[in-house]
Parts: sequence; structure tokens; C-alpha cells
Amino acid sequence: MYSNGKSEIIVGKALKKFNIPRKKVIILTKIFNPVMDDDSRPIAVNDGPLVNQIGLSRKHIFNAIDGCLQRLGTDYIDVLQLHRLDRETSPEEIMRALHDVVRCGKVRCGKVRYIGAS
Repeated sequence: MYSNGKSEIIVGKALKKFNIPRKKVIILTKIFNPVMDDDSRPIAVNDGPLVNQIGLSRKHIFNAIDGCLQRLGTDYIDVLQLHRLDRETSPEEIMRALHDVVRCGKVRCGKVRYIGAS
């Protein structure tokens, strides 16, 4: 996800406009940074007004995936990348959340097909 989510919106619109079958493309996106309504770029700190809206907390992982899916206009992401290490969230919380993304059926039912770090 780049340009405050606008890149995902552009990709989603192009797929729809040109009637490109979803199974013909591989969609990759990243999660970590928040998508801000005012296009601002906040300091990457997961506290205060941005708690659970930035980084790799469990809540933000699930919310970020849902936001990506909505902006892309699709029901699954082929490759989900973690944009960077989150030193403010425990590795256990991050890995449990990613495990639960798989366990709850989001991978099996096609929400995310691969998870990696960049």
C-alpha cells in the first residue's frame, strides 16, 4: 500500500474498468502505516491517537487487511507483506495475529494467500 492507499484504489479501479479477471492478476500489498483521511504522514508511533492504527498490533493487522481489500475491490490478496519491523508490538502478538489470519479461514477461503516481510 503506497500513497496513503491511493495506489490500491487505482489498481482496483483499473481491474474493474478493463474487466480484468481477478484470477489473472497477482495482487501484493503491504501493511504497517495508517491510511489517513487528510493524506498526512504521521510519525510511526503506535500510541496516543494512533494506537492500533499503525504498526503490527493484532487489531491493526486485521483492520489494515480489511481496508486493503475494500480499496482494491477484491475479496483476497495474493501476497501480504509486513512493511517493516514493529518494535512496539511483541513478536508473539504479531505472529499470533498472522497465524489467526490463516486459522480463521482468511487464507483457506482466499483472503490472503501468502504472508512475507519486506
